[in-house]
Amino acid sequence: MAAIEEGESKENISDYWVERGEKFWDDSDKTTKAALEALTYMDKAININPLNYKAWADKGFFLKQMGEYDSALMCLNRSIGINRVYIPPLYNKAVLLGLLGRFEEAVECYNQVLELDPNNDLAKRDLAMLQKVLGNKNGA
Repeated sequence: MAAIEEGESKENISDYWVERGEKFWDDSDKTTKAALEALTYMDKAININPLNYKAWADKGFFLKQMGEYDSALMCLNRSIGINRVYIPPLYNKAVLLGLLGRFEEAVECYNQVLELDPNNDLAKRDLAMLQKVLGNKNGA
């Protein structure tokens, strides 16, 4: 989080809203209504700093949770474009591409995650399941 100058309001700092939105989500019931509320925090963060890759990544995640896949993919791509080594949007993009049936692209994203973090157990698990599905699909 950026340092707050004396007399400066936290509400003017993008990361403040990201942290509030993430805390809200963590404490929520993870429903669509909660995701919609959490989105308001990310929008505030993005309005303050359009290059806040965490806000774009979180917004993409919340939109994915709401089933807004096209918008989610746009936000995840925006986050990745700002910071190519931040793993959460890459991982969530891989999951989303799998949900959309774009399996080969999902495999590429999982491989990118594993290049950055070879010990990422979630990416390893999901990639193995996806490769199994692709193997069954190609063998059928």
